Amino acid sequence: MKEIESFASFCLLFIFLYRGYSGKKLTENVECEIFQTILEEARESYRKEIVHELKSDTPDDMETNLEQIEQWVQQWTG
Repeated sequence: MKEIESFASFCLLFIFLYRGYSGKKLTENVECEIFQTILEEARESYRKEIVHELKSDTPDDMETNLEQIEQWVQQWTG
């Protein structure tokens, strides 16, 4: 399975390079694909109610995410 994932990653990188992506654009697209894969694997592996997708498109999103994570930590440890 690892070989298939590595080949898929290589193909994806090739596609991005073919499209002319470089630098920050290339990095952002690769990171998005990685995080999407992690999200899908988490959804397949864990109960639906414990997997949360947090959008981080804006500074406000990130602030809201930080507050939510802090609440979760307090719930789980307090």
